[in-house]
Amino acid sequence: MLTVGLLLSASFAGYFLDETTPRVEPPRELPSWIFGGSFDIGFYLNALDVGASAAGEYRLLPKHSLGLAAGVQFGGELLDVALDYRFFFGGTMMEVGYDDFIHLAVAGMYFEKFDESYFVPTISVGYGRDFMPLRKADLLCRMEIKISYLIGETIADFDEGKLIARETHMVTNFSVGVFLF
Repeated sequence: MLTVGLLLSASFAGYFLDETTPRVEPPRELPSWIFGGSFDIGFYLNALDVGASAAGEYRLLPKHSLGLAAGVQFGGELLDVALDYRFFFGGTMMEVGYDDFIHLAVAGMYFEKFDESYFVPTISVGYGRDFMPLRKADLLCRMEIKISYLIGETIADFDEGKLIARETHMVTNFSVGVFLF
């Protein structure tokens, strides 16, 4: 009887080990540092302007990040350097592939107006989304729209033919970028 019990247990001993279970890989960790650049379309003085920017960002916590950015609008020759803060509120990048965020920034904008140079403080507010088009790649894409308000001096354009000067404190940007981590 003992022999039959040993034979039965030996024949079924490997049954549970032979079953294969699907291997589930844990989600990738959220990167701390990202670096990249973007193509910008700006709107100010009732005209569109194209530009480019470069940025580096450090993820403090899963929902908060700080970064430095520098950009240029080519037509109006606007240069800005900013300290960015982002609060991520929708999605989880490494699990579902996207993050929505609110963007706040304090910047300095350099421009020339009537042959004088100005460096003006600027406050920006925006909304955007980071997403990963390729789940296994070490890159993400960012789409963002932001509105910047110049404190103090205005951006101006003088049309000599009509003797009219247009001025504004507001600059709106739409940007599409690629960031590596």
